[in-house]
Amino acid sequence: MAILNEQLTFATMPQEVRKTFFGIPARTFLPANTDLYRFLSPGGWIPDTALVGNLIDDPFFAGNRVISDCFIDYETFTAIPRFARESGLTIAQVAQPALGVKPAWNPTMTEFGCVRLQRAVFGFKGACNRKMFDRQLRSGGLDQIWVPNLTTDVAHPVGRSTVENLTPNPSSFDPNAARLRNY
Repeated sequence: MAILNEQLTFATMPQEVRKTFFGIPARTFLPANTDLYRFLSPGGWIPDTALVGNLIDDPFFAGNRVISDCFIDYETFTAIPRFARESGLTIAQVAQPALGVKPAWNPTMTEFGCVRLQRAVFGFKGACNRKMFDRQLRSGGLDQIWVPNLTTDVAHPVGRSTVENLTPNPSSFDPNAARLRNY
C-alpha cells in the first residue's frame, strides 16, 4: 500500500501553504499510531451565514469551524500550556502568535482535539511563519506539521477537551500556598 503524500515535495506544495512556514520545512515520515493535535474554535463565534459553502464541518471534530491541514506534535502541544502557565497568559494568547495563527482564523482556541494515524503518512514539519500573525514578528515560531489529504480513513479522532483541562486555574489556589515545582 502506498504511503499517503509519498509523492509530495516542497516544490509541489501550494504557495499559500509554503508561506505559513518560516524557511523550508522537513519532509517528515509519520508512522501509524502517531498522535497529532489541533486547537479548536467550536461553533458560535462566527455566524453560519458567513461561512463559505455554508456549514463546512471539520471531519474529525464535529462543530469545529476551523478546517486546516496543519497539526502539532505532542512536544509542541505540551509546550503551549507550559508557556501559558509560566507566563500567566491564556492558551490562545500563547498559541496564536507562537503558531502564526491570526485570531480571525481560530479566534477562541477553547478546545483541543487529537487524532491518531491509522497508517503511515508523510507530512512537512517546520517552524511556523509568525509574520502570518503579526508582520512585526521576525523569527520562526513553534513547529507545525502540514498533512494534506488526511481523512477519517487515515486518522481517527481519539479525544477532544477544553483547554482548561491543560492548565490549572490559578485563581482556585490559595495565594499564600507554596508554589508547585516541576521536577
